[in-house]
Amino acid sequence: MKKLILLLSLSLTFCSSFGQQNIKEDEKISKSVMGFLKWYKSIGATGNQPPKQARPKYSIVKDIPINKNYKRQVIDKAGVEKYLDFYRKSGFLSEEYLNGLRSYFNGINNNLIKRAPIKKNDMIKIDGLDRDIQLQTFEPEIILDNLDKAVVTKSLVVYDKALISVNFYEEVNLIFTLTKHKDVWLIDYLGPDNTSLKSFFRQ
Repeated sequence: MKKLILLLSLSLTFCSSFGQQNIKEDEKISKSVMGFLKWYKSIGATGNQPPKQARPKYSIVKDIPINKNYKRQVIDKAGVEKYLDFYRKSGFLSEEYLNGLRSYFNGINNNLIKRAPIKKNDMIKIDGLDRDIQLQTFEPEIILDNLDKAVVTKSLVVYDKALISVNFYEEVNLIFTLTKHKDVWLIDYLGPDNTSLKSFFRQ
């Protein structure tokens, strides 16, 4: 009987300790996600609020002359690398996230190469660059202006990997995946949570 009580006591102590550890990790994960979004808001104006710090401007698209009358537009890879380095220095994003951004720009470049040359002075809309690239929406303010209302609705942590869903407004939910590097959780991916058929991102 004494052995049984001892085993139960040890089991409860372990469960309590494990639960507290998970709570601490959840707090660190939320801190990384919200830290990034607050940093991101601080470098770009949303709604009626001006940015707290100026976001550097990088050459993302460049013109390649075909002849004196026509040109082709392509992604400026050197400019993209400077852009990625700026985001790297935020301290919230992993190399996996940055590689995903690099692939995103490469995809846009592949589409641009397939386009017919345009007149030298023409400006055309470039699909993929006509929205908020990080949040993948035409209305980033619905997220960034509601950070104080953000609530983690789902969370799964397995060893050094985490998956969470965050709600910002009615039917506005984002998924984040993170990896723990030493003692810091870095974002690997963020995108829409379209679990609901009424999701804002399905419109």
